[in-house]
Amino acid sequence: MAEYMNHCNFCVNTPKKASYIVGDKPICKNCLNSTFLQNLYQWKQKNVAVVAIQSKQVNRYNLPIDCKYKVLGFDYCGSILDGGGSTCQNCNRIIVNIATVENEAGKKYDVGLDCAETLSLVDSSDFWKIKEREAMHRKISKWVRDIKARQTQNKPVSVEKWENCHVIYFGSMMAYKIGDQTYNQYFKNIL
Repeated sequence: MAEYMNHCNFCVNTPKKASYIVGDKPICKNCLNSTFLQNLYQWKQKNVAVVAIQSKQVNRYNLPIDCKYKVLGFDYCGSILDGGGSTCQNCNRIIVNIATVENEAGKKYDVGLDCAETLSLVDSSDFWKIKEREAMHRKISKWVRDIKARQTQNKPVSVEKWENCHVIYFGSMMAYKIGDQTYNQYFKNIL
């Protein structure tokens, strides 16, 4: 019976070794992270203490966890090596995949995908759009490098505006056909 008391009461399948005690119930770190976020407000109202069995560092986050958040959108701001990246407004870590979340009061925050998943309780598999943008950014970065390399070698690079896109030529051969928004964002400054 004493051995059972050292295992988590909150684990669904196989109980893990408990690292904390919530009230009088042992809990493991994984369950504490998910349960703690959902139940902290109720535990505070009931004056239930969370006591560490072992001394562990508790992560501090900037955004309150006692309100609901919804995910508004996603963005990929480029590789850190290319000068992209931002800071999560919840955990202060460096991020390149940004989710914009909004709380019940209508205030918006830019956070990383892990924090967005935790705050909104949405599965991160819904963030597939980030992977598409990341692949597109890599492709466009390669195109920009190719154009700059041709320009440094004094090889001809020209642009022609079509109805709803721009066409970039290497000499007389069409190299890339890109939309107006992508052209204005990535290529306008180098051509």
